[in-house]
Amino acid sequence: MERRDTVVLSGDLRTEDQRMRTRYILEEKWESGVENLDVDLSEVTTIDFGSMTELLKIRNRFIQAGTKVELKNIPLRIRRIMQIFRVPISGS
Repeated sequence: MERRDTVVLSGDLRTEDQRMRTRYILEEKWESGVENLDVDLSEVTTIDFGSMTELLKIRNRFIQAGTKVELKNIPLRIRRIMQIFRVPISGS
């Protein structure tokens, strides 16, 4: 049976506290051996280039290890930023 999990990120991801929280949550998922991970961004209010880059680095680490990762429920304002930088919304 596949191990599937969801992480819900929220708030202003630009702050150091939120970056540390995000790292901690995703590191826990990494150690759990999850095979499919949904990252729900519906509650994210603000993101900057640095925090987006960090999130994508972590996401790529999962993908390179064979974990299917999908960014979901991305608010329109954040989706537009991702489109400008040609960030793939989902990956496997």
